[in-house]
Amino acid sequence: MEFKVEDRHEKYLKLIVCGVFNKNGLIHAISETMNHPDYAHKHSYWDFTQATMSMSIYDLKEIVGIFRLYKPDTENFANRVAILISGELNNAILKIFIPMTKLLPFRFQVFTKEEDVMNFLLGK
Repeated sequence: MEFKVEDRHEKYLKLIVCGVFNKNGLIHAISETMNHPDYAHKHSYWDFTQATMSMSIYDLKEIVGIFRLYKPDTENFANRVAILISGELNNAILKIFIPMTKLLPFRFQVFTKEEDVMNFLLGK
């Protein structure tokens, strides 16, 4: 798995993930993104269109726990997380993941079109 974090956009951090990734790779990517100096002020855009997820339900539960740890200290933070995907496997995994995040202070949404991602992140 490879990933990079782009911070050039004013409203969001974009994480681009490539290859097959698992729980440990995703935890590393989450850590790097959420420790970014602009994290509290920018929404997150996770681009998985060049990636394939390889995670179990137990892995997903652990990922949800990681998100609990990284919540910013302030109530007013950029809490939108847009996940752009392709492929049936990624879609199936995220259909399990999204309901698990309902009690978190983040607004996770899954998309298959970048235009919809932009509308969500930019509040259009």
